[in-house]
Amino acid sequence: MYKDKLNDLIDSSGKMFREKYLKEHHIEICEDVIKFIKLNDLDSLPFKQQVYHYLNDIKNIVKCKNPNCNNTVKFKNSTIGYYTYCCNKCIGSDPDIIKEKELIIRKIWYKNTSTIQYNKIQNDRNEY
Repeated sequence: MYKDKLNDLIDSSGKMFREKYLKEHHIEICEDVIKFIKLNDLDSLPFKQQVYHYLNDIKNIVKCKNPNCNNTVKFKNSTIGYYTYCCNKCIGSDPDIIKEKELIIRKIWYKNTSTIQYNKIQNDRNEY
């Protein structure tokens, strides 16, 4: 109920993510955010992140997407949210990214090989 109201009130100034503003103008929303945060043990986060967790129903601290890593990721801002990976090393070593790169390389290799073979056939035809 309060999430919808908060979503409607959000503007580009970011004031709805400030604790002081919410306490002064929308105490019921602020209390609901605080209740959500205490329930999910997210007290260690800054208030802007707490509001982001509340709005997006994120009940845990966000971890790196790489399955071989368990680090927390940085919070970008209240519009974008969290980064997906904790560092560039994790991006490069993520098995999903590696598979995607291999697939792209195969497609490029196949396309280039096909073009080279086609050009060779055309050259052979022109010689006769």
